[in-house]
Amino acid sequence: MSSPITDLKEAIRLKLAGDAALLQIIRAPKIHPEPPKHPVYPFLAFVAAEARDNGTGSDDGHVVDLTLGVFTRGTGSAEGAEAAEAARRSLAALPQAIGGHRLINLMVRSIEPVAQKDGESFRTLIRIRAVTEVL
Repeated sequence: MSSPITDLKEAIRLKLAGDAALLQIIRAPKIHPEPPKHPVYPFLAFVAAEARDNGTGSDDGHVVDLTLGVFTRGTGSAEGAEAAEAARRSLAALPQAIGGHRLINLMVRSIEPVAQKDGESFRTLIRIRAVTEVL
């Protein structure tokens, strides 16, 4: 059985990498599995993930919480907020089949801009909750 986290991350990455509105903002499909050591701004990266059992007596399922970050530099929080909103709209049309799982429900729980300590970078967090079933 494949991991619900891995399958959901890949489905999200593929969906966002093909979203024209998002790509216009970040200027290339820079969507990383984790923040890169030598980033080219702006970019998106997964920063946290957790899966919990949500199965029934007859079906295996999970609740998956993911946090996707939009990382920007030198543009204030507006660019990150714009990219996060484009990602939110794109995720509303995520396919139901994601690897070895079926997506039952996905919602963006919050979008939160956070100034970084360097004073010129922002990280806008997109908190996502999904419910999946094993196929």
